[in-house]
Amino acid sequence: MEGLGEMRPPPVPVKRKAAVPAPQDEPKAKRIELGDDLPEEVSKEDIQHMLDKADAVESLNEPALKRMHLQFERKVRVNRELRIKHGDDPDKFLKSEVDLDEEIKKFTLVATHPELYGALLRLETLPLLVGMLNHVNTDIAVDVFEVLSELTDPEVLGEAEEAEAFVKALFDAQLCQMSVDVLMRIDESTSDEDFKAVTNGLSMIENLADLMPLETCRQFVNIQTFLPWLIKRVRAPNMDYNKVYASEILGIVLQNLAEAREAVVKLEGVDKLLRGIAAYRKRDPADSEEAEYVQNMFDCLCSLMLLKSNQLAFGNLQGLELMIRMMKDRVFAATLALKLSAHAVRHCPENCQIFVEKLGLKVRELEGLHGLGEGGNCVGSVFFWNGERFGGSGRGGGWGERGNCLGNG
Repeated sequence: MEGLGEMRPPPVPVKRKAAVPAPQDEPKAKRIELGDDLPEEVSKEDIQHMLDKADAVESLNEPALKRMHLQFERKVRVNRELRIKHGDDPDKFLKSEVDLDEEIKKFTLVATHPELYGALLRLETLPLLVGMLNHVNTDIAVDVFEVLSELTDPEVLGEAEEAEAFVKALFDAQLCQMSVDVLMRIDESTSDEDFKAVTNGLSMIENLADLMPLETCRQFVNIQTFLPWLIKRVRAPNMDYNKVYASEILGIVLQNLAEAREAVVKLEGVDKLLRGIAAYRKRDPADSEEAEYVQNMFDCLCSLMLLKSNQLAFGNLQGLELMIRMMKDRVFAATLALKLSAHAVRHCPENCQIFVEKLGLKVRELEGLHGLGEGGNCVGSVFFWNGERFGGSGRGGGWGERGNCLGNG
């Protein structure tokens, strides 16, 4: 059984939307962009806008970027002044809001010119851009997510000369705190745009973790509301793309950061994640997206088993009993349950005792599990790694020498 030797959870890849909807008087900027599906009728204004944007992709250089930065600064200042002056009359600052929204979106063009990332740093555009996540109009904030998702694309950052300095500048601008605040403000059920905003926010986190995994995970976990939000999102009742994506992000964080695994203890994370996979005791995922979610949730729990207190919580919450049922029923999650059980008992005599009491020699029934082949029998020896505790050659007899199972995988 490949991989049990290391007893480490496999690398978890990671995917993308939510905020309290903007007040009724807040404008939602609507404009057809490059790459959008075109409606049956397109106005002359939209056609010209797309042509101008296409020209800008070709002509963007450092002087043009500086002009774009200065224009952005001016739009921010004008919008702020009008909001202060006409706080009770949204009609008077509505146009400035739309102008600001359009100005922010222009910075997606920089993602096509990684050689300009250094200039973007020197202009100190990033603090101003990240600061827009705090804008009262949530539509402005979610557009910043879209821009940052593009700017942090791993392929683009891989070509930028100052990629780490770029990411550090984002962190210095309080990106993590503001991003979590926006995620908590968005109501994904309000519209497709809001759903996509959370997707973009999660994508941005994944992109940052791709370049600087430890620092990114540490920065976000330091925001006390981040892990609770993630755990709540992966337990949402309906299966959708963002639920799957959130489970991937959670897997990345738990795999990379010991502090995250410790923080989950106080959040009763083992209990909450176990409840998330309990539904698959008797049924298989409906499609590939749901199957990916199930795999991510098991990987998250495997990461949590690296901490003894989480192992004990797993045993006390009848996690091993649930895994045994899944293995006996040979559902989709059976092999995942076997792997998680192995992590749960490693160097944990208390869980070994529970496993023996609940399954014993019936572990031989695992022989036919998909992916284990004829070697499935020896997997049972994983649960008797300290054979002396269970009588040496007694219950564990015939399944390999004590402890060998951890190396055999």
